[in-house]
Amino acid sequence: GRIVGLGTNFGPELRKQLAPQFLQHLATIHTADVGSMSFTTMAPPAAQTNECARLQLNRARRVWEEDRAEAFPLMEVAANWLERNLPILDRVSVVHGDYRSGNFLFDEATGKITAWLDWERGHLGDRHRDLAWMTQKEKGHFAEDGKTYLVCGLIPLEEFNERYEEASGLPILEDRLTFYRILNCYQIITTVLA
Repeated sequence: GRIVGLGTNFGPELRKQLAPQFLQHLATIHTADVGSMSFTTMAPPAAQTNECARLQLNRARRVWEEDRAEAFPLMEVAANWLERNLPILDRVSVVHGDYRSGNFLFDEATGKITAWLDWERGHLGDRHRDLAWMTQKEKGHFAEDGKTYLVCGLIPLEEFNERYEEASGLPILEDRLTFYRILNCYQIITTVLA
């Protein structure tokens, strides 16, 4: 019943069907062999450098600086912090950019996810960008017990982290999540106010 899909409550039974697919699709996207693919509109950032994070920050910062209606000093503070804390990219991944409930289609009768939508923020970069985006509080809701937060309304956060690492074989690094959570907030404010 939510137009953009934020906070969608699938209910316990449908969650059981959708959550494993949701996780497996994300792991498949993030572990795709980028080196064997041919891209005509995107160049992969260099691994073992901070180029990936710098490109994402510079894009958002340029939009903010060129399109904002008025100065907002906290944005400069945030941009300076981000600049000082650019993480090193360990592995180039395909990044959806808006991976969450509301951006996939599924067949209610079978519980099968049939398509992923809204790839306009897609890029080659750090998987932590997706992980930080989809675990933001507004992307999910609490379970029926009122205590357990469900990532994208599908799976408890700790279980999500464990199952993602298991499915992808990739670690979730807290310092990178912190960086991308702050960058995501910077980008959201840029989108809304600029």
